[in-house]
Amino acid sequence: MTITRLNVLLIEDDEDDYLIIKSLFSRIRDLKCNIQWIASYHEALKCVNDSDKDVYLLDYRLGDGNGVDLLRMMRANSCTKPIIILTGQGDHEVDMEAMEAGASDYLVKGELNAQILERSIRYAVNISQTIDTLQHARDELALEVDERKKAESELLNAKKAAENASRIKSEFLSNISHEIRTPMCTIIGMSELLSESTLSKEQKVYVKTSMQAGNDLLHLIDEIINISKIESSQVVLEEVPFEFDDLPLKMASLFEKRAQEKGLQFTCHVAPDVPSKLVGDPGYLEQILTNFISNAIKFTEHGEIGLDVRLANTNNKAEENVSPKHVSKEIGEVEECHLQFSVTDTGVGIPAQKLQSIFDSFSQADSSNTREYGGVGLGITISKRLIEMMDGEVWVESEEGKGSTFYFNVKLWQQVKENKKKAAPDIDLHGMKLLIIDDSLVYQSIVKNELSQYGASVVMVQSCADGVEALVGSEPDNVFDLVVIDYLLPEMDDTKFIEEIRDKSLEGKQSPILLLGAYCKYIDAARMAEFGVACIKKPVRTANLIFEIKKALG
Repeated sequence: MTITRLNVLLIEDDEDDYLIIKSLFSRIRDLKCNIQWIASYHEALKCVNDSDKDVYLLDYRLGDGNGVDLLRMMRANSCTKPIIILTGQGDHEVDMEAMEAGASDYLVKGELNAQILERSIRYAVNISQTIDTLQHARDELALEVDERKKAESELLNAKKAAENASRIKSEFLSNISHEIRTPMCTIIGMSELLSESTLSKEQKVYVKTSMQAGNDLLHLIDEIINISKIESSQVVLEEVPFEFDDLPLKMASLFEKRAQEKGLQFTCHVAPDVPSKLVGDPGYLEQILTNFISNAIKFTEHGEIGLDVRLANTNNKAEENVSPKHVSKEIGEVEECHLQFSVTDTGVGIPAQKLQSIFDSFSQADSSNTREYGGVGLGITISKRLIEMMDGEVWVESEEGKGSTFYFNVKLWQQVKENKKKAAPDIDLHGMKLLIIDDSLVYQSIVKNELSQYGASVVMVQSCADGVEALVGSEPDNVFDLVVIDYLLPEMDDTKFIEEIRDKSLEGKQSPILLLGAYCKYIDAARMAEFGVACIKKPVRTANLIFEIKKALG
């Protein structure tokens, strides 16, 4: 900051000192100074608030007063100009007193020269100008803050108006969707009746196509109704007790057959520590899972679809520190229970730049997918809104061409007393050797890991042929204690395979067999019992599988 001309007020009671200082000013190059001299303390009192002065030089000793007192008075009267104290000799205490009172600098007359005087004045003026600039900026900022508060108030009013308009729109959309749904159901119903009548092959194709289009439209209408209810705050979550294990079983019954029709494997896994007695809204939780699993099957042509449920890792509070909450006399004492769900597929995947937009309404990762796979992308949006209503969050990890995993967690409540009643006893499988035949690598990994934690030695194979080879190759002293077989193996012929195992097993060392049947496939348990085979339906918790293993082993 360049300084070329200053108005200086010198308060000095010694004329010789005044002349010396004036002479020093004349030696300063590139700085023109207009110097006004005041010779007494009382005269100075009349001029200290002169606003046209740029710098004040105050002598410390002024007869009836001193420069520091004058300095304090000037600062008290809101003087912000640079004020420099002059003294005849260096005194540390005087120096400290002057600086604490607000002096810009402290100069000793005996050590003073033109260079020191110029440096002190320029430094003090620069500091003063910087302070003025900051003060001006602060005033402008305060004005801007006031304007921003006003704008925020106007924006808030506009937001409320927009929300109100959105609510009215959502209510209208919900009402009109209901009105469309009623005749649509009639059209579908009449088409079904028509399909049961005597029709030519060509006419049956027409009716089937019409029914499929009607069901697709009905599904879209249901999604529009759901998103409209959520946006207009008409959705209220329930808090009812429910059996959690029924949920994965229902998902299996709904989707295993659909997955098999596309040549896909569908696996469910629930971690052993997930409570079975919970309180929440099972209906909306089922809707969320249905949306994610339907999408996974829709966008997957080969491989696997997997549902995994485990306790969420909540860093904000440890489980033992969660305070119980009494919901009602009927339910009793409950505690927070945060669950994490993941739905994994081996489908088309999602481009990295589209990972967030897929949660927006009417959005898909690729607009061309709408033609190839159908749908308008509302299911994921509805699920996201419901998850947030359950104090949860949703995210996705994906690699284009290799598949996706959708994760979400929700807050439910666990029934403390009921879960304590069902707590599993200590289990020890040390010394037991198990052979599990299942063609799902995901399921193999999960089951082997969990059974191994209880001490079992687990051998996993993917086909019937490998299972027979493992049994035949067993040493007499190392025979399998139990064989667990997936009922859905591609080359599986239940009775023939069981007979083959029995025939090829080591004589006198036949292993008990446990048959795991998919929920959507009917297993004749009585017929299997004739072969000495116990049956259990998938999906199954590891604790229940271990119970059946212990039971089969007697």
